[in-house]
Amino acid sequence: MAGEKSFPDAETLVEKLQALRPRLADRAGDLPELEEALTDLLAAAEELGAADEAIRSRAEKAAESRREAEDQRRRYPNQGANPMHAYVDDNCTACGLCEDTCPAVFQLGERDIAEVVADPIPPEHEAAAQEAADGCPVDAIHIEK
Repeated sequence: MAGEKSFPDAETLVEKLQALRPRLADRAGDLPELEEALTDLLAAAEELGAADEAIRSRAEKAAESRREAEDQRRRYPNQGANPMHAYVDDNCTACGLCEDTCPAVFQLGERDIAEVVADPIPPEHEAAAQEAADGCPVDAIHIEK
C-alpha cells in the first residue's frame, strides 16, 4: 500500500545488528553505556526473531490444518451429517462375499460370521458396504443411516 513502511524480518534485523556491533564497539571507546545498549538491543532482536519464527510456525500449521479440513469437506461433503452404520445378524453363513466386496468394513471373524470392522462406515466405503449388504445371499447385513 502506498505510504506504508516496509520493515525487515527479524532474521535480517539480527544480522544487521550483529554486523553493526563491531563498528560501534570500536567507536564507543569510553562509552560503556553504548556497548551495553547495543548488547540489549541485539538480545531483544534475537528474542524478536525467536518469537517471529514461533508465530510463523503456528500460522503455517493453522493454515495447513485449514487446508486439510477444507479438502476433507470437499472430498466428503456429507461426512458426519448422516453416517452409515452396519451390523451383521446371526443368519450369516460366513460365505465371505461381503469381505470380498468391502474388506475395509467387513471381515470374517472368530465366530465364523462376518464382523463390521469400521463403524461408522467411512464415506469413501459407503457404496461398497451397501453393495455388500445388497449382495448378501442370506440378507444378514443391515445398513442404517
